[in-house]
Amino acid sequence: MINIGNYFEAIKTIDFTNLPDALKNGDNSPWAAQNEWSAYNSNENIKRVVDAYLQKLNEWVGSINHPARKRTRQNRNLVKKRNQSRR
Repeated sequence: MINIGNYFEAIKTIDFTNLPDALKNGDNSPWAAQNEWSAYNSNENIKRVVDAYLQKLNEWVGSINHPARKRTRQNRNLVKKRNQSRR
């Protein structure tokens, strides 16, 4: 299960190109891009939005037939590229 404690490690295994747009955009949120959880911990509205995003992300990744579960070498390279661009 993906949560704020393991989010950055867990997303390394997800091919975001196959995610629905709403989930794809969640990974571009300021809290996700900056590895910054202080707003999450101090603002109830942000916490509610992030929790909803993580719940939907977990549902999507956990479903059996989604393409993200069938990773290929190409998908792994896309994930590596995306992660490197964040540095």
